[in-house]
Amino acid sequence: MRLFARVVSVQLRCLLSSVSRQDRGCGVRVLVGLAYGVLAVLLAVYSAFLGMGLEIMGADGTVPVFCVAVGTVAGVAFTLYKASGLLYEAGDYGLMMSWPIPERVQVAARTASLVLANVAMTALVALPMGIAAMVLGASFGAGPTPVKVMALVACVAFASLPGTGVAVLVAAAVTMATARLAHAKAVYTVFMVALALVFMVAYFALVGSSPSISGEGEIQAVAGVLAAAADGICAVWPPAALLRSAWVSPSAAGAVPLALFCVVCVAVGALCLEVVARTYRRTMAALASVSGPRRAARVGAARSAFAALCRKEVGQVFDTTSVVVNDLLGLLLMVVLAGAVAAVGLEGVMGALDIPVSFHGEMGPVMAAAVPWALAFCASMAPVPAVSVSLEGRCSWIMETLPVPVPVLMASKVVPWAVACLGASAVSAVLVAVAGLPWTASALSLVIPCATFWLTANIGLFLDGRRPDFQWTSPAALAKRGLPITVSVVVSMVACIIMAGLVIAGPLLLGWPDGGAAAVSLVVAAVFAAVGSLLFWASCRRPVPRERL
Repeated sequence: MRLFARVVSVQLRCLLSSVSRQDRGCGVRVLVGLAYGVLAVLLAVYSAFLGMGLEIMGADGTVPVFCVAVGTVAGVAFTLYKASGLLYEAGDYGLMMSWPIPERVQVAARTASLVLANVAMTALVALPMGIAAMVLGASFGAGPTPVKVMALVACVAFASLPGTGVAVLVAAAVTMATARLAHAKAVYTVFMVALALVFMVAYFALVGSSPSISGEGEIQAVAGVLAAAADGICAVWPPAALLRSAWVSPSAAGAVPLALFCVVCVAVGALCLEVVARTYRRTMAALASVSGPRRAARVGAARSAFAALCRKEVGQVFDTTSVVVNDLLGLLLMVVLAGAVAAVGLEGVMGALDIPVSFHGEMGPVMAAAVPWALAFCASMAPVPAVSVSLEGRCSWIMETLPVPVPVLMASKVVPWAVACLGASAVSAVLVAVAGLPWTASALSLVIPCATFWLTANIGLFLDGRRPDFQWTSPAALAKRGLPITVSVVVSMVACIIMAGLVIAGPLLLGWPDGGAAAVSLVVAAVFAAVGSLLFWASCRRPVPRERL
């Protein structure tokens, strides 16, 4: 147990050091901490209101079911995202294996940070929801009981364990299955992106199908739908049924299902972890035996240095799952959003925004003018060029010694992703046209996302090249918390929100003529493209970024 505690402390220190970089200013760290704190408070408040809503509708039995579902989904999603890099891409594998520590202890220690993160995410949702439901239920004569309190604590502590264990096992199986492929990491990345898309589509479908509540009859109907959903979750996931039985049962009768819930969750997580531990060395050996001569030959066979560098950039990014999931998913989200507009039409979009039907005729043209800016935000919120220089890492010396001009090197870090944005924007423009929006909205859905992406990508490239971070310990720190990516997100958000508000308010409040919003959007897109080009040439005029000693 002492060895396990020591290894866990080492892993947590590495995690904390990657989160709080030593070269990051105190002000930036305070702002990042405040941002995470605000998000946590908003999520907790939303969960508390959801718990009170369920209690008011008389669906008290659905509270523990949804808490377990949140813990399970959080465990599966976060673990699938992190498990491969944490278990099989760690740079200290040789050092850890040289220690007199069993493999089972090493695997358990590496997954301990995942378990703690999943417990924290579960607590952030389950505790406010459960406490709010119990406090409000006290006014209805169904106050908290000792078993309910223990059930809520057990849900926070153990609900995510089965999902975490199954996700670790799936990650190990996928890693083992793709170990012999030439692009094993790329295959795993595609798998993760597809899984993220499934979650997004399911979420949007759930939100889109949620009815509005305006009367007592509709409240009863929604309560019936929630009860049916809870029954379905319990049928698919037995731990949820056990916790619900403990929650709604009297104090004495609820102790047995509560104990069974704890035993099942711990047993499933421990069993999956044991399987991973027994195959850990075999999987690491398979990964270590993979060489990449065919990939090197293909890169060497490129027709020009620029083509070879572009291919290298694409391969490097797709071999880094965290960068793809955090910084490339926006392009896919743009296509998903355009597909949703095509599926429901402009009338459906205005209905989802609760715009009265009597105003649809007046609001239709202005909402059509705002759609391209919503797509632009998805495309430009986290551009890959904002991390492309720092992503070179310890191999940055190769970039410094390449016999190619700096403009060619910088272009190879922007052009592949600009082409990808162009393709995604073209697909989105076609979907917008299918939705029946005016041709100006379809054309702007191609121009505005590309111009906005070009601006934010070159802002990120300029900042990343000015002060690269080659000493990163985790690519996720670059993809989510780096200064270039943060500035790109802020610029994209502010610009798109301001422009969406302007094209809506202009015709309604300022009396713009027909086509005025489209003309303003086109001019702003041209300005974005020009500023992005100036920033690109500013990046090219500097020497090759190098590591600071």
